[in-house]
Amino acid sequence: MNNDYRGEVSGIAKETSWTFWRFLPIFVVAVIVLSVIFFGLRSVGLIGSTAVEREVFKQSFQYKEGMQQRASILEANIAEIDVLLRSNPENKQDLINQKSILRAQLRAITINK
Repeated sequence: MNNDYRGEVSGIAKETSWTFWRFLPIFVVAVIVLSVIFFGLRSVGLIGSTAVEREVFKQSFQYKEGMQQRASILEANIAEIDVLLRSNPENKQDLINQKSILRAQLRAITINK
C-alpha cells in the first residue's frame, strides 16, 4: 500500500512539474503582451488620467501666461519683419516666407480664457 501511495505521489509530482513548465511561458507572454497594450493605450490618453491632466495643464495660469508671452513675441517678430520688408527689398521673398511661418505659429497658439 505504501508503494502505491509513493507511485501516485511521484506521478502527481511529474504531472505538476510538466503543467507548471507548460503554462508558465504562456502566462509570461500574456502578461508582457497585456502590459504593452495597456502602456500604449495609456500613453495616447485613451485610458487613465492623461487626457484630464492635459486639460488641467492647459487651464493653468502658467500655461496661459506662457502662451500669451509666446504670442506677444511672435507679434513683435512679425512687426519687425514688416519694417524690414519696407526697408530691405532684396531679401523680400525670404522675409515673406519667415512672416508666413510666424503667422502660422501665431495661429496655432490657443489660449483658453
